Amino acid sequence: MPSGASATALADIPQSYLMLYQQAAADCPGLDWTLLAAIGKIESDHGRSRAPGVTHAQNLAGAAGPMQFLQPTFAGVLAHHRLPANGATPPSRYDPHDAIHAAAAFLCDHHATARCVHTTSRAAARAEAIAPNLAVSSRSSSCQHVESDATAPNRAA
Repeated sequence: MPSGASATALADIPQSYLMLYQQAAADCPGLDWTLLAAIGKIESDHGRSRAPGVTHAQNLAGAAGPMQFLQPTFAGVLAHHRLPANGATPPSRYDPHDAIHAAAAFLCDHHATARCVHTTSRAAARAEAIAPNLAVSSRSSSCQHVESDATAPNRAA
C-alpha cells in the first residue's frame, strides 16, 4: 500500500494520480498528499470528469485542468517555480503532472498544509469525507486563507 494510502484511496484514485499526489507533496514540508488528492477529487474526480475545462477548454470561470487553475495563477506558479521533469513541454495546466506539482507549489507558497486549510463550507465537508485526516476549517486567525481558482467550478460528483 503506497505511503499511508487507505483501501478507499487505492480503490478511487488512479495509480498514476496517487503517485503524483505523493511525489508533489513531498516537495513541500508539511503538505499532506491527501490535500492534493482532495482537491483533485473535488475539482475533476482525479482527471476523470468530462466537464468543460478538465481535459480541454475551460469552465465558465476560466479554470482548467485536473486541478482547475486559472491561466494567470498557473503562469504565476511557473514564474516562481521550475516544475519537475516528465510533464508537458512547455508546462500545461491540463497535464496531470504539471497541474499537481503546480498545485503543491501554490499551496506551499501560501502555507496551506494539512493542519491549515481554508475552503468553502461545502468543499470543506466534501474534502473531509475524502480525506478524514485533513483538518479543514472555514477561517482561523492562525492560518492564511487560500482562495480557490474555480469560482464557477466543475465540481466532480
